Amino acid sequence: MQFLWASQQAIEKYLKCILFIRRIPAKRLGHDLAPALQLIEDAEVGLGLSPRSRKFIDRVDSMGRYRYMESSLWVDWNWIVPLDQIVWELRRFCTWDPAATSAMLVEGKWAPRVRLGNGYLERVLAKRENPAREQLLWQNGYFGRGRKTVRVGGGLVSINSPLFLRADLLDEIQKYALITKDVAKAYRDQAMEEVKKRR
Repeated sequence: MQFLWASQQAIEKYLKCILFIRRIPAKRLGHDLAPALQLIEDAEVGLGLSPRSRKFIDRVDSMGRYRYMESSLWVDWNWIVPLDQIVWELRRFCTWDPAATSAMLVEGKWAPRVRLGNGYLERVLAKRENPAREQLLWQNGYFGRGRKTVRVGGGLVSINSPLFLRADLLDEIQKYALITKDVAKAYRDQAMEEVKKRR
């Protein structure tokens, strides 16, 4: 389930970079994506995010916050495609270069090549011997080239939260991990219901 947390972190960093570069005031955003995205939209930056990217941001924002497995989660491995897309769409605004910010996706065509000066991905792409290059390009419709289709396999993966299975462990787990008040309340309520059922 690290995919959800890593996706959330990547999107968060791109949004915060856009806020910084555009000098949009943002205090205490935390890890929530929606407030950062709203600030950028209010500043009329003109991200022009695709519906698929918006849906993916909403999904990751709702599921990716459970980094300590405090909620049962599921991942569809096909989500790697919208992750690649949102990275392409956001990172073009991590610069003032109009060639990058004006690039747009066109249905049925390759994503335009957007190069950020001294960007990490550009350095990876420039060196064939870089061990991250193959993973970046493989089955990536936004940074890779030469493929008419992208194939992703694996289906769905799901995992139950340890707290879902054993809500009685909440107090012990809270000693070592941050469990938000709303989640803790839900598990305390669940534990009370289980006690009532046993009586």
